[in-house]
Amino acid sequence: MLAPVGTIFVSALFLLCAAYALSAAKLIIKLPLLSTAVYTISMLCLLRGVATIPLSLMYPDMVTNFSMLAGALWFISGVLILLGFRFANATAQ
Repeated sequence: MLAPVGTIFVSALFLLCAAYALSAAKLIIKLPLLSTAVYTISMLCLLRGVATIPLSLMYPDMVTNFSMLAGALWFISGVLILLGFRFANATAQ
């Protein structure tokens, strides 16, 4: 029973992140705490991406191509979310 509940919870988090990304891009209405949420989401993505490096050094036997690719994608996602939000705010002013 834990796996389905966990999957629903994670899916809801991804939907919430998508809603804030769309709101930051001004494709849907402005959501509450938009700046705080977008900065938090981007920082979490950046931390997850950067954490790949020390974890790979600590546990080299668990490093796979997928884990390195996933870490790089998390980092790139965080950078793009942050830059996109900053760019959208700069053009609005």
